[in-house]
Amino acid sequence: MENFVTTVHQDKRDGWKASTSIELGASQVLKISTYKPLAPAKGLRTQATVSKIEGGFERHVLAFGLDGDFSKTLIHGLPKRVTEAVVREQHSRVFTTLGFLDALKGEIRKHYEAQHQRKYGKALDAPEGNHQEHGHAV
Repeated sequence: MENFVTTVHQDKRDGWKASTSIELGASQVLKISTYKPLAPAKGLRTQATVSKIEGGFERHVLAFGLDGDFSKTLIHGLPKRVTEAVVREQHSRVFTTLGFLDALKGEIRKHYEAQHQRKYGKALDAPEGNHQEHGHAV
């Protein structure tokens, strides 16, 4: 079982939010966040992003396709109201749906493997279960 902590809080501007960070190893962190997106978007979004930890700070590179860090909308719900209970329920689906988190980690690994393949023209040489991309273990 994974060891991670989820925080749920409300701020005056954006309402209820939930966030979970999962260490992927070798200076990478997977952040799963559930929040109300900025206008004009509607609903409640649960997003997964991978960042590199450098000098105590998280760095996420935005780009199209394989050039940037992994980012994906996991769930986009359309609740009538965004309450604490609704945020908690949607956020927890990522962790309570059988195989969901493992499948997500597989997508992340494939993203960085394809990035490595494109950049260096060859597959990663890491043993099964220890995939690395220049300091990125997934």
